[in-house]
Amino acid sequence: MRIRTLRSPCIQPDRIVIGVDIAKHSCVAVAQTGEGGVTKPCTFKTNWSGFEGLLAFGRRAKATAGAKDFVVALEPTGHYGAPLVAWLQDHGIEVMQVEALHTNRFKELIDGTRRKTDAKDAAIIATLCRQGTCRPYRL
Repeated sequence: MRIRTLRSPCIQPDRIVIGVDIAKHSCVAVAQTGEGGVTKPCTFKTNWSGFEGLLAFGRRAKATAGAKDFVVALEPTGHYGAPLVAWLQDHGIEVMQVEALHTNRFKELIDGTRRKTDAKDAAIIATLCRQGTCRPYRL
């Protein structure tokens, strides 16, 4: 009997993963390196200038870590995240999707609590993407 294994699109160590927690008026992003280190959270508005700020944050994180490029990961949030995803894809940035159920279940493993903060959620999204628990985001 032959067993097939399915491979997740695991992110290579030479890429930065930027986890984004989407909200109505402002979002929080955290960059994670291939070694697992995370940056301080970056808060940005959900408008064009805020999206430019996220892009600059990603470029700074990439340069600091000496990475090849970066990918943005987020949870599907319906219409709140659609403008950001469209803008990122128009600028040639790869966007990955992490399921909200996985984020909620993984939250307790991080620090033993179900406490929710935007920065913690962004870091969890980045970690799950790095591990391959994600798929390409399709609008």
